[in-house]
Amino acid sequence: MTVVLLVATVGCKTKQAASRTPPPVYVDPAAMQAAMPQVVRIRGDVRNPVILWNENLTLAGALVEADYIGRWDPLSVTVTRGRKVQRFSASRLLSGNDMFLEPGDIIDVHR
Repeated sequence: MTVVLLVATVGCKTKQAASRTPPPVYVDPAAMQAAMPQVVRIRGDVRNPVILWNENLTLAGALVEADYIGRWDPLSVTVTRGRKVQRFSASRLLSGNDMFLEPGDIIDVHR
């Protein structure tokens, strides 16, 4: 009578756990920003408060995409980029004075 023994070798669980890479402790802010969608935010009476940024996006274009729904025409618009704030009157925008936007810009529409 012959007895055959089958032994399965799985390996040491400690070595298996060590071979997995641990989650990162520090995440580079630039890498996080690159992973997030680049947007421009519009605050005020608008239907679309978040606009996807592209390199040709202007203030006037963002306002059109935002779809202003206020009862009265806006008196002014401010653009905040970091700590810098630029104010535009409605007449200034209508006369063609526009600016290109950057990701993260915040636009406030004032009545």
